[in-house]
Amino acid sequence: MVKKIVGSGIVFGMVAFLALPFAREVYARHTVMRHLDGVISASDRAAFANWSGSAQAFAATLRDRCLRENIGRASACERYRTATN
Repeated sequence: MVKKIVGSGIVFGMVAFLALPFAREVYARHTVMRHLDGVISASDRAAFANWSGSAQAFAATLRDRCLRENIGRASACERYRTATN
């Protein structure tokens, strides 16, 4: 009986350990999308759905693109900066 409980605890711990990185990335994607929801275009939304990197990296690329398009007006890109924090 004790072996079953200990074995079940070990299996549960291993599953939780292996699932944690995926859960963090899902949460990060949700958080970034919530911050960018009213800001990004439909094409950026589709690009985010196909993005294989981290959510923060996607938000950073959007901010970099905005900074290149709005040279000298960094305030125009603040909406992207809040999503990367």
